[in-house]
Amino acid sequence: MLFVLATLAATLAATLAVAAPHPLIARSSTTCKTESALVCNADGSKFAICSWGQAVFQDVASGTLCVCAHGDDELCTIAAADAPQSSAPAPAPPSPPPSPPPAPSAKPEPAPPAPSTPAPAPAPPSGGSSNYKMYLGNGSPSQGWPTLADWESFDDIWTANLETIGSSCTQFGQENNSPEETDDIRAALLSESKAVGIDPRLSLATMLQESKGCVRVWSTNYGVENPGLFQSHNGQGNCFGTNPCTESEIIQMVKDGVSGTADGAGLKGVIQQATEAGDKGVQAMYGGLRMYNSGSIDPSGNLEAGIATHCYVTDIANRLTGWSEGNTGCTLDA
Repeated sequence: MLFVLATLAATLAATLAVAAPHPLIARSSTTCKTESALVCNADGSKFAICSWGQAVFQDVASGTLCVCAHGDDELCTIAAADAPQSSAPAPAPPSPPPSPPPAPSAKPEPAPPAPSTPAPAPAPPSGGSSNYKMYLGNGSPSQGWPTLADWESFDDIWTANLETIGSSCTQFGQENNSPEETDDIRAALLSESKAVGIDPRLSLATMLQESKGCVRVWSTNYGVENPGLFQSHNGQGNCFGTNPCTESEIIQMVKDGVSGTADGAGLKGVIQQATEAGDKGVQAMYGGLRMYNSGSIDPSGNLEAGIATHCYVTDIANRLTGWSEGNTGCTLDA
Protein backbone atom coordinates (compact mmCIF):
# COMPACT_ATOMS: atom_id res chain seq x y z
CA MET A 1 0.00 0.00 0.00
CA LEU A 2 2.82 2.36 0.74
CA PHE A 3 4.13 1.76 -2.73
CA VAL A 4 0.79 2.67 -4.19
CA LEU A 5 0.59 5.83 -2.11
CA ALA A 6 4.10 6.81 -3.06
CA THR A 7 3.30 6.29 -6.69
CA LEU A 8 0.18 8.43 -6.32
CA ALA A 9 2.15 11.18 -4.64
CA ALA A 10 4.76 11.14 -7.38
CA THR A 11 2.04 11.44 -9.96
CA LEU A 12 0.53 14.37 -8.10
CA ALA A 13 3.91 16.03 -7.82
CA ALA A 14 4.41 15.77 -11.56
CA THR A 15 0.96 17.05 -12.51
CA LEU A 16 -0.22 19.55 -9.88
CA ALA A 17 0.87 23.14 -10.15
CA VAL A 18 -2.11 25.02 -8.77
CA ALA A 19 -1.53 28.13 -6.64
CA ALA A 20 -3.45 28.23 -3.36
CA PRO A 21 -5.76 31.16 -2.77
CA HIS A 22 -3.93 32.02 0.50
CA PRO A 23 -0.22 32.45 1.36
CA LEU A 24 1.51 29.06 1.19
CA ILE A 25 3.90 27.78 3.90
CA ALA A 26 6.02 24.56 4.20
CA ARG A 27 5.22 22.08 6.98
CA SER A 28 7.98 20.47 9.13
CA SER A 29 6.02 17.85 11.08
CA THR A 30 6.72 14.19 10.29
CA THR A 31 3.42 13.24 11.81
CA CYS A 32 0.05 13.80 10.21
CA LYS A 33 -3.54 13.61 11.21
CA THR A 34 -5.64 13.08 8.13
CA GLU A 35 -5.39 9.75 6.45
CA SER A 36 -4.30 9.93 2.79
CA ALA A 37 -3.77 13.71 3.01
CA LEU A 38 -0.83 15.28 1.21
CA VAL A 39 1.67 16.75 3.65
CA CYS A 40 4.90 18.67 3.19
CA ASN A 41 8.21 18.85 5.05
CA ALA A 42 9.53 22.06 6.59
CA ASP A 43 11.22 23.54 3.50
CA GLY A 44 8.71 22.14 1.01
CA SER A 45 11.30 20.05 -0.76
CA LYS A 46 9.59 16.83 0.24
CA PHE A 47 6.05 15.56 0.35
CA ALA A 48 4.26 12.54 1.75
CA ILE A 49 0.86 10.93 1.91
CA CYS A 50 -0.37 10.58 5.49
CA SER A 51 -0.83 6.97 6.39
CA TRP A 52 -1.72 5.80 9.86
CA GLY A 53 -0.58 9.12 11.33
CA GLN A 54 2.85 8.95 9.72
CA ALA A 55 4.29 10.79 6.75
CA VAL A 56 6.97 9.10 4.67
CA PHE A 57 8.60 11.96 2.74
CA GLN A 58 10.17 11.90 -0.65
CA ASP A 59 11.57 14.60 -2.89
CA VAL A 60 9.21 16.63 -4.99
CA ALA A 61 9.75 16.76 -8.72
CA SER A 62 12.30 19.23 -10.02
CA GLY A 63 10.87 22.70 -10.35
CA THR A 64 8.06 22.10 -7.86
CA LEU A 65 7.53 22.77 -4.18
CA CYS A 66 5.26 21.18 -1.59
CA VAL A 67 3.33 23.85 0.24
CA CYS A 68 0.38 24.01 2.63
CA ALA A 69 -2.06 26.81 3.42
CA HIS A 70 -1.92 28.22 6.96
CA GLY A 71 -0.42 24.98 8.39
CA ASP A 72 -3.52 23.00 7.53
CA ASP A 73 -2.59 19.36 6.71
CA GLU A 74 -5.62 19.04 4.51
CA LEU A 75 -4.76 22.02 2.31
CA CYS A 76 -1.33 21.04 0.95
CA THR A 77 -0.46 20.88 -2.70
CA ILE A 78 2.42 20.67 -5.15
CA ALA A 79 3.05 23.98 -6.86
CA ALA A 80 5.56 25.36 -9.30
CA ALA A 81 8.69 26.50 -7.47
CA ASP A 82 8.52 30.03 -8.96
CA ALA A 83 4.85 30.56 -8.11
CA PRO A 84 4.30 33.60 -5.84
CA GLN A 85 3.80 32.78 -2.20
CA SER A 86 0.87 35.15 -2.02
CA SER A 87 -1.32 35.79 -4.89
CA ALA A 88 -1.91 39.50 -5.42
CA PRO A 89 -5.08 40.33 -7.17
CA ALA A 90 -4.59 40.88 -10.83
CA PRO A 91 -4.31 44.54 -11.60
CA ALA A 92 -7.57 46.04 -12.59
CA PRO A 93 -7.83 46.56 -16.27
CA PRO A 94 -7.25 50.15 -17.20
CA SER A 95 -10.29 52.26 -17.10
CA PRO A 96 -11.72 52.69 -20.51
CA PRO A 97 -10.91 56.04 -21.96
CA PRO A 98 -13.57 58.57 -21.27
CA SER A 99 -16.23 58.68 -23.86
CA PRO A 100 -15.57 61.42 -26.35
CA PRO A 101 -17.90 64.35 -26.01
CA PRO A 102 -20.96 63.97 -28.13
CA ALA A 103 -20.51 65.24 -31.61
CA PRO A 104 -22.12 68.61 -32.15
CA SER A 105 -25.62 68.32 -33.37
CA ALA A 106 -25.94 68.42 -37.08
CA LYS A 107 -28.76 70.85 -36.56
CA PRO A 108 -27.30 74.30 -37.16
CA GLU A 109 -27.49 76.86 -34.45
CA PRO A 110 -30.35 79.25 -35.09
CA ALA A 111 -29.16 82.38 -36.76
CA PRO A 112 -29.14 85.43 -34.52
CA PRO A 113 -32.24 87.51 -35.02
CA ALA A 114 -31.89 90.09 -37.69
CA PRO A 115 -31.57 93.57 -36.31
CA SER A 116 -34.90 95.18 -36.20
CA THR A 117 -35.46 97.72 -38.88
CA PRO A 118 -34.93 101.08 -37.22
CA ALA A 119 -37.95 103.28 -37.13
CA PRO A 120 -37.69 106.13 -39.63
CA ALA A 121 -36.17 109.21 -38.11
CA PRO A 122 -38.78 111.80 -37.29
CA ALA A 123 -38.93 114.68 -39.69
CA PRO A 124 -36.95 117.65 -38.43
CA PRO A 125 -39.23 120.21 -36.91
CA SER A 126 -40.17 122.93 -39.31
CA GLY A 127 -39.88 125.47 -36.55
CA GLY A 128 -43.32 126.76 -37.53
CA SER A 129 -46.34 127.39 -35.37
CA SER A 130 -50.06 127.44 -35.95
CA ASN A 131 -50.63 129.69 -32.95
CA TYR A 132 -52.46 132.82 -33.94
CA LYS A 133 -53.51 135.77 -31.78
CA MET A 134 -55.99 138.35 -32.95
CA TYR A 135 -54.70 141.93 -32.59
CA LEU A 136 -57.14 144.83 -32.73
CA GLY A 137 -56.75 148.55 -32.22
CA ASN A 138 -54.20 151.17 -33.17
CA GLY A 139 -51.07 149.02 -33.18
CA SER A 140 -49.66 150.24 -29.88
CA PRO A 141 -48.19 147.84 -27.29
CA SER A 142 -50.55 149.40 -24.76
CA GLN A 143 -53.41 147.86 -26.75
CA GLY A 144 -51.70 144.46 -26.75
CA TRP A 145 -49.71 144.58 -29.97
CA PRO A 146 -46.31 142.81 -29.90
CA THR A 147 -43.19 144.88 -29.28
CA LEU A 148 -39.97 144.56 -31.24
CA ALA A 149 -38.69 142.32 -28.44
CA ASP A 150 -41.63 139.98 -29.07
CA TRP A 151 -40.65 139.43 -32.68
CA GLU A 152 -38.78 136.30 -33.67
CA SER A 153 -35.32 136.61 -35.22
CA PHE A 154 -34.97 136.94 -38.98
CA ASP A 155 -33.40 133.49 -39.21
CA ASP A 156 -36.19 131.89 -37.17
CA ILE A 157 -38.91 133.49 -39.26
CA TRP A 158 -37.09 132.49 -42.44
CA THR A 159 -36.57 128.89 -41.33
CA ALA A 160 -40.16 128.50 -40.14
CA ASN A 161 -41.44 129.64 -43.56
CA LEU A 162 -38.82 128.08 -45.81
CA GLU A 163 -41.05 125.17 -46.80
CA THR A 164 -43.85 127.58 -47.68
CA ILE A 165 -41.49 129.73 -49.75
CA GLY A 166 -40.23 126.67 -51.62
CA SER A 167 -43.74 125.56 -52.63
CA SER A 168 -45.46 128.93 -52.91
CA CYS A 169 -45.69 129.17 -56.71
CA THR A 170 -48.02 126.18 -56.99
CA GLN A 171 -50.99 128.38 -56.04
CA PHE A 172 -50.22 130.59 -59.04
CA GLY A 173 -49.82 127.73 -61.51
CA GLN A 174 -46.11 128.47 -61.86
CA GLU A 175 -42.88 126.55 -61.37
CA ASN A 176 -41.81 126.64 -57.72
CA ASN A 177 -38.68 128.51 -56.70
CA SER A 178 -35.36 126.84 -57.27
CA PRO A 179 -32.99 126.73 -54.28
CA GLU A 180 -30.89 129.41 -55.97
CA GLU A 181 -33.87 131.71 -56.42
CA THR A 182 -34.86 131.26 -52.77
CA ASP A 183 -31.31 132.03 -51.66
CA ASP A 184 -31.35 135.18 -53.79
CA ILE A 185 -34.56 136.32 -52.07
CA ARG A 186 -32.99 135.97 -48.64
CA ALA A 187 -29.87 137.87 -49.63
CA ALA A 188 -31.92 140.67 -51.24
CA LEU A 189 -34.17 141.08 -48.18
CA LEU A 190 -31.16 141.54 -45.92
CA SER A 191 -29.23 143.86 -48.20
CA GLU A 192 -32.10 146.09 -49.38
CA SER A 193 -33.57 146.45 -45.86
CA LYS A 194 -30.21 147.42 -44.47
CA ALA A 195 -29.72 149.93 -47.27
CA VAL A 196 -32.81 151.94 -46.26
CA GLY A 197 -32.84 151.29 -42.52
CA ILE A 198 -35.83 148.95 -42.40
CA ASP A 199 -35.92 145.99 -40.00
CA PRO A 200 -35.42 142.97 -42.31
CA ARG A 201 -37.91 141.00 -40.23
CA LEU A 202 -40.64 143.44 -41.24
CA SER A 203 -39.60 143.15 -44.91
CA LEU A 204 -39.68 139.33 -44.74
CA ALA A 205 -43.09 139.18 -43.03
CA THR A 206 -44.58 141.66 -45.53
CA MET A 207 -43.28 139.65 -48.51
CA LEU A 208 -44.82 136.48 -47.00
CA GLN A 209 -48.17 138.27 -46.65
CA GLU A 210 -48.10 139.55 -50.25
CA SER A 211 -46.75 136.57 -52.22
CA LYS A 212 -45.54 133.89 -49.76
CA GLY A 213 -42.17 134.28 -51.47
CA CYS A 214 -43.03 133.06 -54.98
CA VAL A 215 -40.68 134.75 -57.47
CA ARG A 216 -43.18 134.04 -60.30
CA VAL A 217 -46.22 135.48 -58.53
CA TRP A 218 -48.77 137.09 -60.81
CA SER A 219 -49.65 140.78 -60.66
CA THR A 220 -52.86 142.13 -59.18
CA ASN A 221 -54.61 145.26 -60.44
CA TYR A 222 -57.29 147.20 -58.62
CA GLY A 223 -56.67 150.37 -60.59
CA VAL A 224 -52.90 150.10 -60.01
CA GLU A 225 -50.56 147.39 -61.25
CA ASN A 226 -49.04 145.49 -58.32
CA PRO A 227 -46.30 143.09 -59.49
CA GLY A 228 -43.59 141.00 -57.85
CA LEU A 229 -42.74 139.63 -54.43
CA PHE A 230 -44.16 142.68 -52.63
CA GLN A 231 -47.02 143.42 -55.06
CA SER A 232 -45.51 146.87 -55.27
CA HIS A 233 -47.08 150.06 -56.65
CA ASN A 234 -46.36 149.90 -60.39
CA GLY A 235 -43.04 148.22 -59.63
CA GLN A 236 -40.42 147.36 -62.22
CA GLY A 237 -39.45 143.92 -60.92
CA ASN A 238 -41.55 141.01 -62.20
CA CYS A 239 -40.85 137.36 -63.01
CA PHE A 240 -44.36 136.09 -63.68
CA GLY A 241 -44.07 133.45 -66.42
CA THR A 242 -40.27 133.68 -66.38
CA ASN A 243 -38.03 130.77 -65.44
CA PRO A 244 -35.44 131.14 -64.12
CA CYS A 245 -35.90 134.44 -62.35
CA THR A 246 -32.56 136.23 -62.36
CA GLU A 247 -30.85 137.56 -59.27
CA SER A 248 -31.11 141.11 -60.56
CA GLU A 249 -34.87 140.77 -61.08
CA ILE A 250 -35.29 139.40 -57.56
CA ILE A 251 -33.32 142.31 -56.13
CA GLN A 252 -35.50 144.73 -58.08
CA MET A 253 -38.72 143.18 -56.74
CA VAL A 254 -37.45 143.49 -53.17
CA LYS A 255 -36.24 147.04 -53.76
CA ASP A 256 -39.65 148.03 -55.16
CA GLY A 257 -41.32 146.80 -51.98
CA VAL A 258 -38.84 148.10 -49.41
CA SER A 259 -37.65 151.38 -50.93
CA GLY A 260 -40.70 152.14 -53.08
CA THR A 261 -41.27 152.99 -56.74
CA ALA A 262 -41.68 156.17 -58.74
CA ASP A 263 -45.45 155.86 -58.31
CA GLY A 264 -45.81 154.71 -54.74
CA ALA A 265 -44.14 154.36 -51.37
CA GLY A 266 -42.48 151.22 -50.15
CA LEU A 267 -42.13 150.17 -46.51
CA LYS A 268 -39.69 152.96 -45.84
CA GLY A 269 -42.10 155.60 -47.13
CA VAL A 270 -45.26 154.40 -45.37
CA ILE A 271 -43.52 154.06 -42.00
CA GLN A 272 -42.29 157.59 -42.43
CA GLN A 273 -45.84 158.75 -43.14
CA ALA A 274 -47.17 156.99 -40.02
CA THR A 275 -44.42 158.56 -37.95
CA GLU A 276 -45.32 161.98 -39.27
CA ALA A 277 -48.93 161.26 -38.32
CA GLY A 278 -47.90 160.82 -34.70
CA ASP A 279 -47.16 157.11 -34.33
CA LYS A 280 -43.89 156.12 -32.72
CA GLY A 281 -41.65 153.12 -32.73
CA VAL A 282 -43.28 149.79 -33.45
CA GLN A 283 -46.73 151.41 -33.63
CA ALA A 284 -45.53 153.43 -36.64
CA MET A 285 -44.44 150.18 -38.29
CA TYR A 286 -47.90 148.65 -37.87
CA GLY A 287 -49.53 151.87 -39.03
CA GLY A 288 -47.22 151.94 -42.05
CA LEU A 289 -48.28 148.39 -42.94
CA ARG A 290 -51.95 149.44 -42.99
CA MET A 291 -51.08 152.27 -45.35
CA TYR A 292 -49.02 149.93 -47.57
CA ASN A 293 -52.11 147.76 -48.02
CA SER A 294 -54.88 150.32 -48.34
CA GLY A 295 -53.14 153.67 -48.81
CA SER A 296 -54.53 155.14 -45.58
CA ILE A 297 -55.48 154.52 -41.94
CA ASP A 298 -59.11 154.72 -40.90
CA PRO A 299 -59.97 157.93 -38.99
CA SER A 300 -60.69 155.75 -35.93
CA GLY A 301 -57.03 154.78 -35.87
CA ASN A 302 -57.94 151.11 -35.64
CA LEU A 303 -55.86 149.10 -38.06
CA GLU A 304 -58.63 146.58 -38.76
CA ALA A 305 -61.02 149.31 -39.88
CA GLY A 306 -61.37 151.00 -43.27
CA ILE A 307 -60.96 149.59 -46.77
CA ALA A 308 -58.94 146.76 -48.34
CA THR A 309 -57.75 143.77 -46.25
CA HIS A 310 -58.91 144.13 -42.66
CA CYS A 311 -56.74 141.24 -41.39
CA TYR A 312 -53.59 142.53 -43.11
CA VAL A 313 -51.76 144.03 -40.12
CA THR A 314 -52.75 141.43 -37.53
CA ASP A 315 -51.62 138.69 -39.94
CA ILE A 316 -48.19 140.29 -40.32
CA ALA A 317 -47.90 140.83 -36.55
CA ASN A 318 -48.50 137.10 -36.11
CA ARG A 319 -45.91 136.25 -38.77
CA LEU A 320 -43.41 138.35 -36.85
CA THR A 321 -44.13 136.45 -33.63
CA GLY A 322 -43.90 132.93 -35.07
CA TRP A 323 -47.11 132.04 -36.89
CA SER A 324 -46.30 130.18 -40.11
CA GLU A 325 -48.72 127.26 -40.45
CA GLY A 326 -52.40 126.93 -41.12
CA ASN A 327 -54.96 129.50 -42.07
CA THR A 328 -55.22 132.92 -40.53
CA GLY A 329 -57.06 133.13 -37.27
CA CYS A 330 -58.56 136.44 -38.32
CA THR A 331 -62.16 136.32 -39.51
CA LEU A 332 -62.65 140.00 -40.34
CA ASP A 333 -62.42 139.34 -44.07
CA ALA A 334 -64.43 136.11 -44.04
